Amino acid sequence: MKLGQQLRTGPAKGVQRGSWRQLVVKIDSDTFEEIRARAERENTSMAEQVRLLIEWGLEAE
Repeated sequence: MKLGQQLRTGPAKGVQRGSWRQLVVKIDSDTFEEIRARAERENTSMAEQVRLLIEWGLEAE
């Protein structure tokens, strides 16, 4: 994708990677830093923290 190129609208399909789906998201700098700090504090990866926070958010519904 080129810088400034419009993305398709609608639900993301993601990319199948074995039993996982991979997708790219954009987050603001403050949120990124909060997640990074949490990952560092918990000694986990950013990806693991993002998965965990999404799971918690879905469970809270």
